[in-house]
Amino acid sequence: MPCDAVLISGTAIVNESMLTGESVPVTKTPITVSEETEVYSAEQHKRHTLFCGTSVIQTRYYGSAQVLAVVVRTGFNTAKGELVRSILYPRPLDFKFYKDAMKFILFLFFIASIGMSYSIYIYIVHEEGFVKTLVRTLDIVTIVVPPALPAAMTVGTYYAQSRLKKKAIFCISPPRINVSGKIKLVCFDKTGTLTEDGLEVWGVLEAKGVHLGSPVMDVSTIEYSSQLMAAMATCHSLTYLHGSLTGDPLDVKMFEATKWDSIRPLHLQQLSTKQTAEAGLCLLFALTALCHFAAADLIPNPAGNAFFSNDRYSLRHWVRVNLLLLCSNECCLRKHFQQGQE
Repeated sequence: MPCDAVLISGTAIVNESMLTGESVPVTKTPITVSEETEVYSAEQHKRHTLFCGTSVIQTRYYGSAQVLAVVVRTGFNTAKGELVRSILYPRPLDFKFYKDAMKFILFLFFIASIGMSYSIYIYIVHEEGFVKTLVRTLDIVTIVVPPALPAAMTVGTYYAQSRLKKKAIFCISPPRINVSGKIKLVCFDKTGTLTEDGLEVWGVLEAKGVHLGSPVMDVSTIEYSSQLMAAMATCHSLTYLHGSLTGDPLDVKMFEATKWDSIRPLHLQQLSTKQTAEAGLCLLFALTALCHFAAADLIPNPAGNAFFSNDRYSLRHWVRVNLLLLCSNECCLRKHFQQGQE
């Protein structure tokens, strides 16, 4: 993406690793326009914004609508531009260590000024010469306020940086070495640092009311008619990309543990409701290991796990549906079943 754009129609799958460092593809959805006047914000509408520098992996549209986006920011005003600008022109960092050091030097100078005033008064009373009075007074300042303090701090930082370099550690900001000297606890971030990359499914615990059931180590042994199996096989944001499933690693491992197979979107001829009702057709969509399409009067099996065709029609495939049947109108579906039984 050469610019920041807000998605207004269709969906897109993008790779934002250049900005966030996360290699997991992100799904972008079109922004919804509410009745109330709402001002666009890149932070608030992050899920609907295609950021500059990201790669669009896949786009998806519905019907005849195209995938459209409106450009909102270009150049250094984009997310990538702000990142580059922060690298080229970083903000000056004020470390508390240097602030405390300056306060300490000012405090020493205040004490030295008191000693200087007293010394000047004593030398004037004893009628000493101007040169001697000036030299002795400045000696007090150099004794109380060490002029080599900033140089000593710089030399210490340089020596620490050279020691780190010998350990193959390169520091681009030497002042941060003083801050790291006070570190007492180091916390690493989740998977990929202290642990190995990738996830593995240990087991599944089904919730039964307020209690958890016994763990199931082999997820594929769960009955296909179980709602738990249906949820694990469908409740995810995975998509096909170059012949393989792509999405959140947790969703990928969860779906692979079910031993199910997903199907790619198919384009079917649109049939009107009236034509479908007259012909007694019912389109069944099932995400299962053996997925086929059947068009006929269907009679449900008493067991509730399979559907068989009427003798008046010949089906090329027997469809075993082991997943929740998705239908937008249950009444229409029941009507089709009743007509088939009659």
